[in-house]
Amino acid sequence: MKLNDRPEDAYFSGELIKREMIYHILTGEYGYLFFQQAIVEKQVDGIGKAMEWIKKNYTSAFTMEELAKSNNMSVSSLHHKFK
Repeated sequence: MKLNDRPEDAYFSGELIKREMIYHILTGEYGYLFFQQAIVEKQVDGIGKAMEWIKKNYTSAFTMEELAKSNNMSVSSLHHKFK
């Protein structure tokens, strides 16, 4: 809270503080629940939809462009999410 008075410090320290908070959440007693939720949300956010589309359309050839478009993504975004 002391960073409210010093915005230039808040900009620099904000990411570090956020990472520390996430670390404490993940290593805490219920960290596994937080981690599971993050994984589920990531799968729902494009990857899960793309995987379902592939399962439904695996018998026919398709391009990365078609897969990306069917999931409202660019090819580079699709590549990034699968990476």
